[in-house]
Parts: sequence; C-alpha cells; structure tokens
Amino acid sequence: MTTLRIFQLAAAVTTKQSADEPLQSAEKTKTIKEGLITMADTKKNIPDEFQSAAIKAKKNSVVSAGAGSGKTSVLSQRFLDLVQNRNCNVDEILTLTFTKKATIEMSSRIYDVLKKNSPEKAADFYKANIKTLDAYCNSVAKAGSHFYGISPDFTQDKETAQRKIQEMALPFILKHRDNPAIKALVKTNDYAETAQAIFVDVIANNSTVVTPIDFDADLSRQKQLIIKAWDENQKKIFSDMDNFLGLWNSVPENPGSSIYVKAQEYLRDFTKPYKTELTLTAVENHSTEEIEETFSTLAYFCNTPKVGRLKNLKEANEYLISAAETLKILQQIITYVQSLDIIEALFPLLKEFQKAANDFKRQSGILSFKDISDIALKTLIEHPEIRKIEKQKYKAIMIDEFQDNNQTQRDMLFLLAEKQDRMDKSVPSVDELEEEKLFFVGDEKQSIYRFRGADVSVFRKLSEDFKDGNLQMSTNYRSHQSLIASFNTIFGGIPFPPALNSTEKKDLQPSVFYTEQNEEELKKEGLSIPEYEAVYHEVTLSKSAKEQITAETYKDIYQPHIHLAFTDDSETEAEWVVQKIKALIENGADENKKVSPGDIAILFRSYESQALYERILLKHGIPYNTETVKGFFSDGPVNDIFSFLRLCAYPYDTLSYAQLLRSPFVNLSITEVNAILIKNKEPFSSENESLLSPDGCLHYKKAAELFIELKNKCRTASLTELIDTLWYEAGYRYETLWNTQVSMYSKLYDLIFEFARKCESENMSVAAFVDELRNYKDDRKKLEDMDIPIVQHEGVHLMSIHKSKGLEFEIVFIPVTNKKGMAEKNTLPVYFSKNYGFTINTVATEDSHSDNKNINYFFTLAEKENIQKENAELRRLTYVALTRAVNSLYISKSKEDPANISPEKFTPGNEERLSTIYNTLFPVINFYKEKEELNFCPFTFEDIELNDEPESSLKHRRNTQEAKYMLLEDIKKLDVYSETSGTKILSLDKVQPRYILPSQLYHEEENLSREQFSELSEQEKAAPYKEIDEIIIQSIPEKKSDSPVRPRFSFTDFGTIAHSFLESALSPEKNLPKYSNKDIIGLENSRTKLETVTKACNKMTDAFLNSPLGQKAVNAEWKKCEYEFKYHADGYIIHGTMDLIFKNSDGTYTVVDYKTNQTIKPEMYYNQLSAYKEAASQMLGLPAEKIKCSLFYLRYGKEVDITEKCSKPLDWKSIITM
Repeated sequence: MTTLRIFQLAAAVTTKQSADEPLQSAEKTKTIKEGLITMADTKKNIPDEFQSAAIKAKKNSVVSAGAGSGKTSVLSQRFLDLVQNRNCNVDEILTLTFTKKATIEMSSRIYDVLKKNSPEKAADFYKANIKTLDAYCNSVAKAGSHFYGISPDFTQDKETAQRKIQEMALPFILKHRDNPAIKALVKTNDYAETAQAIFVDVIANNSTVVTPIDFDADLSRQKQLIIKAWDENQKKIFSDMDNFLGLWNSVPENPGSSIYVKAQEYLRDFTKPYKTELTLTAVENHSTEEIEETFSTLAYFCNTPKVGRLKNLKEANEYLISAAETLKILQQIITYVQSLDIIEALFPLLKEFQKAANDFKRQSGILSFKDISDIALKTLIEHPEIRKIEKQKYKAIMIDEFQDNNQTQRDMLFLLAEKQDRMDKSVPSVDELEEEKLFFVGDEKQSIYRFRGADVSVFRKLSEDFKDGNLQMSTNYRSHQSLIASFNTIFGGIPFPPALNSTEKKDLQPSVFYTEQNEEELKKEGLSIPEYEAVYHEVTLSKSAKEQITAETYKDIYQPHIHLAFTDDSETEAEWVVQKIKALIENGADENKKVSPGDIAILFRSYESQALYERILLKHGIPYNTETVKGFFSDGPVNDIFSFLRLCAYPYDTLSYAQLLRSPFVNLSITEVNAILIKNKEPFSSENESLLSPDGCLHYKKAAELFIELKNKCRTASLTELIDTLWYEAGYRYETLWNTQVSMYSKLYDLIFEFARKCESENMSVAAFVDELRNYKDDRKKLEDMDIPIVQHEGVHLMSIHKSKGLEFEIVFIPVTNKKGMAEKNTLPVYFSKNYGFTINTVATEDSHSDNKNINYFFTLAEKENIQKENAELRRLTYVALTRAVNSLYISKSKEDPANISPEKFTPGNEERLSTIYNTLFPVINFYKEKEELNFCPFTFEDIELNDEPESSLKHRRNTQEAKYMLLEDIKKLDVYSETSGTKILSLDKVQPRYILPSQLYHEEENLSREQFSELSEQEKAAPYKEIDEIIIQSIPEKKSDSPVRPRFSFTDFGTIAHSFLESALSPEKNLPKYSNKDIIGLENSRTKLETVTKACNKMTDAFLNSPLGQKAVNAEWKKCEYEFKYHADGYIIHGTMDLIFKNSDGTYTVVDYKTNQTIKPEMYYNQLSAYKEAASQMLGLPAEKIKCSLFYLRYGKEVDITEKCSKPLDWKSIITM
C-alpha cells in the first residue's frame, strides 16, 4: 500500500501543473466550482505581471513564490526565454531541484515548453543539465575528493555511516568511564543514552570529514561570551535595583500597610553590593567566589516582598520582577563557570571520537550528503582551476525550492556565479558575481526540512543580497476564493472576508506568521523579525477569480470552506473522518459536485496514526494509497505469510503456529486451536486431527500439505518463490481480485515480494528473512522507499505533510492536529548551536544559591533558540498542510483546547513551545470562537457525534438504534429466556484477563449519592480539605432512578489534578501543571471552585515537597514521575504507572504512590505497591530488597512506609480469582 517514486507522477492527484495557470493552455483550465471560480484566464494565455517579471528578470534574482502561484511554469518559461532570447544553449543552463521527483517533473515541463515553442532547441534536450543539488554536489566532490584523502568511488549512505558511528560510541565511553565528565553525565542518563546524544548525534549531524567541529574554538568563544554576559547582566540588575530603591525612597511611608511594613523591615538589613568583574583568569580557574558574594546580596534584594499592590509602588515592583529574572541569568552564568571542569574534561573525548568517526568515513568511503556537500564547497574554494571549469560550463543557473537549502549550498552557487576572472580562494561577495547568472525560486513559508539541514534564514537573506532582483509572485491560482481569503486571515491576520469594493485597511487579527505590519512596527523600535521566521504577504486572486465576485455572489463565495471538528477520542475522530469521506464520495461535495477517492487526501504530521486510518478505511471499503507503509503487520496477509514462513524456520514457535491455525490458511476455531496447543505435538501432526470438526480437519490437512511442501522448498527455493507459493496457492491473490473490500491488500504482495527480493540479494536464509521482517511488527516502524513497479489504484491519498509538498487535492483532511511531532522534545542535555557551538547542560556545585542547579547559561540560550526555530518550522508546516487544499479543508483534533494557556502565548514572538498544529492555529480559532456576532467566519465548528453506520448491502439488518429496539421487542415476545420455553441456558466460564493494572486491584466508590455522603464515618468527615468534599457533593446530580450517580467532579478528577501539580513541581522544566479540560469540566466553569481546587493542590504539593520524603525526592540525582512499566508474571502481563520513583543516596530506590483519600487505610494498597516493587526490581535490575514502598496521603501530609508489607512475592492467579 505505497505510492512510489515511479508512480507519483501518474498519481490521481492534481499536481503543480494545474496550479500554474494562466501559463498553461486553455484546454487544461480547471474549474473548481462551476459558475463561481475559474483558475485560468482562458481568453489570454499569457503570464500575469508577477510571473512575467520573473521570467524576464535581467539581474540576479530571488523569487518568493507562494503556494499555487505557478513557479514551475515560470521556471519552464524562463528556460525558454534563455535559449530563445539570451543566446544560451540547452546544456549551458544548470537547473537544480530539491528531489529526484521534482527533477523528473521539471524535465518534463521544460521539454514540453521547448517542443511547442522551440523545436530545434528541444532536439538538444538530451544534453540538458537538470539535476538535484545532491547530484551536482556529488559530481564536484568526486572531482576533488582525492585532495582530502577520500577515494572518488565514495558512496552516499548516511544511515550506514551513522550506524557505524553508533556501534563505536558505547564501547568508546565505556573505555573512558572513569573520565569525570562521563561520570557526571551518567548520573542522570545511562551509558547508552549518553553515547547516543552526546557523541553520536552531535558528531553525525554536525561534523563532516573535511570540516570537523572545532571544540577548542567553541570553548574559547564561550569563555569570552560568558565574561561579557556577566558584565551586561550585572549592569542590568544594578540598574533595576537603583531604580527600585530610588522609587522606594521617594514615596511617603505607609505604616498602615502590612506589605509596606514587611518590605521596610526586610530592606533595613539590605546593604547595596559592589559590582564584581568576572575575569578570564577566574573563568579558566573555575573560580566563582567573588561573583557569588555579589550574587548572594543581589539574591537577598530580589527576595524583597512584592509591593505591587501598593498604589505608588507598582512601577517599583516591575523593577523588582525584572531584577529577579536577571538574577536567574546570573545563576546560569555561575553554573557554567562552576561546571567548566566537566566541559573541559569532555571536549578532548569528543575530539578523539570525532577523529575516529571521520577516519572511518574517510577509509570506508561511506559518506553523508553533508560530507559530500562540504567536500564540494571546499573543492570549489581551495581549487580555483576546478571552479573555473565549472563556471565556464554554465551561462545561467536556476534553483528551485531554495528555501530548503542552507549556507553551504548558497556559497557553492555564488562560487559558480562569480566573475570569470576571479580566482580568490574565498566565497565571493554579491558585487563579485556576474550580473544575471543566478535565479533562485522558493517560498520562505514552505521551508520544512530543518531536520535535513535546511536553513530558511539563508533564503531570507538573499532578498537583501539581491535587492534589485527581489520579486514576489503573490497570486494563488490553486484554491477557491474563500480558501484564499481564509489563508490570508489565518496566516496574515487579515479580516475575513475581504471587503467587496473597499481598499480600506482594517486592524490585523491574530495570525500564525509575522506580517508586513509587524515588520514595520519592529523597525520603528530598532528591532527586526528573527531570521528563522517567515513573513506573510497578502495573497491575491487571479483576474478571472475576481471577476466572479459580485454583490450577488459575494455571500455564497465566502461561505466557509474550512471545517473544524472536535472530539475527545482519537478512534472516534478517525471514524468521523472516514465517514465524512464516505459521504463525500457517495453524495458529492458542494452543489452535488462528484468526488472520487483520488480527489481526497489525509495529511499527517507523523505516521503514528496512519495504521488506525488504514484500518477504518478498510472497514468501510474505501480504497486508499499511501506513501509509506505504516504498521506493516496490521494488515492480515503479511502477518499470515510471516507466521507460515517463521514456522518453517522455527518449528517450535508456538505463537506463530497459533496465528497460522487461526489465519485463513487453516481457519480453525479458537477452541480447536487451544486443543491443538494443549496437545503440544509437532506442527500439523496427524494426531491432532481427532480434535477437529470435519470442516476443520479438511482445512488442517490441506494446510499440512502446504506446510510440508513449503518446508521442503525452504531448502532449495528462493525467498521470492516461497512468497509466490503462499500468495497464489493460499488464495490471497484471488480474494483481492473479486472482493473490493480487501482489494487494497493486493499491493502488499508487491511490497513483500520486493522486500524478499532485497533480502535474497543479500543471501539471507529463510530464518534471517523472517527475523528481518519481524522488525516491522511494531506499528511505529515504517516501510518506505520501495521502488517497485505497481499499478497505482484510484484511492484516498494518505501521506505525511512533508510528502504532500508540491501537490494539491480537491479536498484535504488534516486530522490528529493535537499530536506532537516525532522527536519533539530534547530528552538529553545537549544542543549544537551555530552561535554558541557545542553546549551541554551540566550540574552546578552543591552550595549553589539557586534551586535550579541544573541549567547553565549557554544551554539555556541554545534551548530557547531551538524552541523558537521549532515553532517557526511548525508554523511553516501548518501553512504547507492547509494550502494543499483546492476546494475544501477539514481540520480535526481529539483533545481539549490547551489548559490554562492564553492564545497569545502561541503567537509569533512568544516563547511558549507550540508542539502541535492545533496550538499553531489556536489564536485564530479562538478569536473567531469568541466573536459570535461576526457575520462571516472562515470556519465551521462541529463537535463530533457519530451516527450509526448506514445500511450496507453486506448486512441483512440495518444497524440502527430503531432496528435494535425492534429486535429486542421481538425477542421479548418470544419469551426465549423463561424456564418454560425449553431454552437451555449455558453457563460459560469467566475468561480471566491477560492484562492486569495494579491500580485497579482495589475499589474506590465513585458513584455516591448525597445521602451516602452523610453516612460517612467520623474520620472521613473530619478529613482535611472539606472544601474539596463540598465541591464534589455539589456536583452530584439529582437521582432520577435507583442507579448510582457519579459526581460531575469526582475524587478521581481531583486526584488527577493533584497528581499533575506534583509532577510539575518535580519536573526539571517546572512547567505549569498539565491537566485537561475534561478533568475540570465538572466544576461547571466556576472560577471560584477552580481557584479552591488549585489552592488545595498547591498546598498539598508544598506539604509533600517539605516533607522528609519529598525532600529526598527533590534532592535525588535520578527520579521519574508518571513512570510507565510492563512486565510478565504468572502468565499475566502487569502494566501500569508509578506516580514517582527516585534513587536514594544509599543506592536504594523508593516508589511513592500519592493518595487523596479521606481515610488512611494502607492495607488497601499492599498488592498495588507490591506490583510496583516487582516492576521496579525487574526494570532496574535490582534485588527486591533494594526497593522501598511508601504511600503519601496528601490530605494529611503524611507518609506511610509499607515496604515490609510488600516483601512477599505476589500470587497473581490467587489475586485474580479473589
């Protein structure tokens, strides 16, 4: 089920070609909505003014081409102009693209234009130099690699190079485990994690064979910067202090105010400190005594009681707050200096490991693209004779999608475009370039390959380099007018919809991107938009699209074409998406316009949810195509074939045998399979036949024959022959031909056959093949880049947003917008910044004044920079996703809005981590949610409520509530359950669960009536925090039957919130507590109740943190909150989550479970904590005696140590049957 490179060109999607009107012929004009919008000016087959300016540009130019603006056609027409009017031959134009797929499309488009307009030039097209930038770098690198000790027959294989570096890393740090830096790092992360993050990732992603990281230069630069940072921040805090004291002394005394008196008494003991200098000598000696003395006095000042409530001291309070923020920076500077001994011990190891890694690449010739790109650039800079040859080859260079490239590629292209007589060994300036050789095309809003090294700031700087050639293509020929207006609203803050005849500018609304207005406002303040951010320019309509908008059509055209849907459950969301697609296919879209599956795309940020959508599409019989096979084994045929082959290789694999007996190969019942497994004979033994029904026995015998045949073939036949045998002789092939509901499975044969062929070429045995195939059993594993010739079926397109770039679809669904991306969070303390070099978080000394001892200055700066760059790229990814839509766009999510966070936090310029696509859109969505009085809105809003599945031709009875009710009524009339009916009642044994959650081994009453609350024991009534009990009692609905009722806000809800406060307090980031709106919905939007709950949780948290147990947790060098586990015991799988586990100073570990109960009854939880103890023992590889168990009753602030009661091994079978 994959869309592969060969077939992407023929896929049933509208590619860039249809978006590039009006440069295409009138015959290819595409209508979006009959009578409303035509995407091309059919009368004038000519480029618009923006396109024409780009085609005819006579200077080095950079063209910003937005989505649907026609850039591919512009490049094609410019190629024609170069050969027709500028005396260029076909082979004298270097055209560079970002991907192989784009190269094929670009070649096709240019050839078509030449053939039609210049046939004589088209005859020479075989000489054309249209290639990827990768391919061009490769050719230059091969010419110069021998200068750097690398054989020209090198190969580009980043995965193999990185795998080898990974293999080297762990033995390397184990060899140096006595190094003080390694000792310090493995206190918080194990050896494998440290090896990966500190050595593998840094070296593999940032160092190349010819441009290694200069760690010594990084360290020297950091030392100079830290001295400067201390000086600047010390000046700032002294300024704030002076301003505060000046205002404090200028206001009249206010003895009637307790706040004033308290502050006055505090400041009476304060003596203003002297400024101290941080010297290079002090830094190099790791000495902080002098600056810490100043810091200590400043810290005292910053703890002055806040006086913001006093009328005359609000401004003074602002200075106090500012000083406290600066104090944090000073602490980070001290931390850095104190931890320099660790950094200085680590850097020589990194240098040694870097050399080993680069020596391997040099000797093996296995390089990454970054290696090859750097070799190419170094060759062109240091060898002018090679550069001269390359310069003379080309009169013009055109580069597509340049926003996805970086400084290395920019410098290389500048070298190719320099004046012919320049031979300096350096990158030329703009003035040293030929005047009209370079033509860059891109869109800063679509730069989404930062993880591959793309740097959008390079593209943005080109507009400064080529001020006279800075061009915009701002007309969108792709999308419906309403969508274009919505894009202007979402990304540019322009009110929706545009006024019909007015050019009056309205105030901007919240937007996803920075806008031109933001840019102007910042310039007035002497500031600028960060170079890694994109700036949105208003998109315009084509002439014909504008003509369709009249007073009569205005309201209809600007009906919302973006539909937002919300639910709490991901499966419900997926079901809704697929049902909506089914309805569109069956009923059509706007005005009954026919919709085929190929008109629809589902775009994912990551592949995590793809398997779920495939399953539900299959269930509804909707054909689909995927770019990547996700959850390969979630599809039956692969699992069945895997089981058969694995049993041939491993005859005693009981699990594979069981799967095979249940598969369509044999199709036995569960009872029959169990009977065979209990008998425990060799696979397909004839002794098992007596256990089977006649039909089962027949199937079993046929499968036995196939098994013997296949087992014999394994000795001589190839892997592909074995796959053929199973696919055809087992009948899968024929089932996929006649049964449309499983026709999508036919592509699995092509995939598994190609997979087998690849393994066969590596001389793999059957056993090795099934072991390799087994790697894809995990739903998170992807099977991709399988270049095989299969026929692309008409179907809904499932792909990542990255893969959709450059494509367009009539209808686009963007689900799971609440999901975070892959590798969202930096889990280990290291960043590599081009501003600060290699930065690693380190631990300060124990006598440091700050509670936040684990953050140093450069790591903080690099982390903030990284978060902002992540946010900027997520904004661009959101833009790419939305602008794929031609006519309609559906955006859904399965989670509540972000709790306790203002929408402004997610606008450009704020430091809040966006994390999700929905958060990116949240400020705009929230703006329109709160503006119900608006006549127009770019969105529709829907809370997902699934209807019963419509009647299917495959079912005999409608699956509706009415049909079910009628069936039950008919059964009642038959009285089939009465003793006189003759019906035999069968009693079935209870099936014991295989999965056990320890937290559910006890029962806590949730469904209590108001009367039952009054019957609580005296101890329960006397429990602290009665205000919480009162809120819960008030939330109990009135009883309307004898059934128990659950409080709208329950003890469980309160416990969840309290847990989130504790988790937040113990996390290194100290973020706000994270609980969902679902947990507080029972408070019925009462601010007073929420404040009461929050106050109680804060109080409980403080009590825990100040308790002896809490202090141990706070000071622990290793701790985990919400620590998930899973282990096997007595045939059961025990899984759950520990509230807290931490390492004690004596090497033991303590498991803590928080309780918000009204009574202290630890005996209820002995089994639960015993399970946690067993899990911790297995996961940490420690004897059970090393694990302590404690309950902490939050209402009472009391610890109960139940370690002794949890010392006996659990008998799970007895527990389950209790």
